[in-house]
Amino acid sequence: MLITLSGFCKIVAMAAQNGDPMSKWILEEAGKVLAKHIVALAPKMSPEVKASLSVVCIGSVWKSSSFLVPGFVKELKANAPEIKGVTLLKLKAPMATGACYMAADNAIAKNYDQNTEVFFKQAL
Repeated sequence: MLITLSGFCKIVAMAAQNGDPMSKWILEEAGKVLAKHIVALAPKMSPEVKASLSVVCIGSVWKSSSFLVPGFVKELKANAPEIKGVTLLKLKAPMATGACYMAADNAIAKNYDQNTEVFFKQAL
């Protein structure tokens, strides 16, 4: 039987929901790995961004956010202490909306709040 990576992730997420400690650990570690991308960019962030960072989270992996977020936050606190707050968002509009915003530059009003939904927010 061939299991794809996405299929494996689904199995791990289901096991975590059922209380499996190894699956919970795997997802927490995955959260840390995702946060390392933010840590790598932190030195180039403006002070305004560091004060309250918003991250748009795309992909099915974030359906397991309750298991990812603890590792994500731990990694940010440990390796990017200059980031003082984080908000995780999911899209309510197609990704193409962002491309249109970029292409339009300042020619149109941009309603970011209408295009995203907060699913996690915390001071660090």
